Formats: sequence, structure tokens, C-alpha cells
Amino acid sequence: MDKFRTLEASLGVRLLNRTTRQVSLTDAGQRYLVDARRIVEELKEADASVIGLHAKPIGTLSVTAPALFGRLFVTPVMVAYLIICGDMEHPSSPKICNTTN
Repeated sequence: MDKFRTLEASLGVRLLNRTTRQVSLTDAGQRYLVDARRIVEELKEADASVIGLHAKPIGTLSVTAPALFGRLFVTPVMVAYLIICGDMEHPSSPKICNTTN
């Protein structure tokens, strides 16, 4: 209860009605609880949003490989990868990867 009293003191308002037999929220306490729950939900959403940014790759993917190796091994893997990771950008030409001789 000391932390609650400290919070009430810092806000300058009583949040709880205290008697010897029960504790209940004041009107201010009820409003504070509603706002606090909303803020906690928004923080959870913000956390999920940030985690989501790192859960799936986004951006431009560029691969350089020898021509034959690229055609035989890299291209099929890259096509599958780009299907799974649809947010990845790739060259608009039919060539998905750069290949070198």
C-alpha cells in the first residue's frame, strides 16, 4: 500500500477509499485504472510491432554468385525465399539474382 500512497501523493488525488473492512476505487481511481489498462495494452501493441519488424525480413535482397551456380542452386532457393518473405524487394527483371562468370 505504500507505493499506492506514494502514487496518490504524486498525483495529488486519492485513488482508493480505505476502510477497516474494505478497499474500493474512487472515481479518480476508476478513471486512472481505465487509462492505465489502455496504456498497458498500447505498450503491448508497441512491443509486438517492434518485435514484428525483426521477425520477418524486409528490404532489398541482393545476391551475387557465379552464373552456373546461381542458375542451378541460388535461383530456386531465392524464388522460394521471396515467396515466403513477400516483403522483400527484388529486381523487377526476370533475373532474381545477379550472377557473375
